[in-house]
Amino acid sequence: MIGESHLPLTTSHFWWSVIGRGSSDREVRGEIVGRHALGLSKVYASDKVAITVLEDWCKGCEICVEVCTKNCLAMNALGIVEVVDLEACNKCLLCDLLCPDFAICVE
Repeated sequence: MIGESHLPLTTSHFWWSVIGRGSSDREVRGEIVGRHALGLSKVYASDKVAITVLEDWCKGCEICVEVCTKNCLAMNALGIVEVVDLEACNKCLLCDLLCPDFAICVE
């Protein structure tokens, strides 16, 4: 959860704490999909990690995919980042910290 780790809050953590989950959230293939004031989001969650992608903000630069040492992320056919191996994520936060558009949040 936000603020429960030894790591400082990132800018994207701040925005995600502000928008929270919307009333239109629905679960699709194990992902939580919802539309918020800031755009369409997908939440990929397990017991140890939750990765939220704000799809409307992702410009497809692939920085997050390139810095992911565990190959958890990939680009989909639309050029938007998606989580392909959630269990491999070690919460290093490189994708979260280096995303220039704050489109990804790791908790």
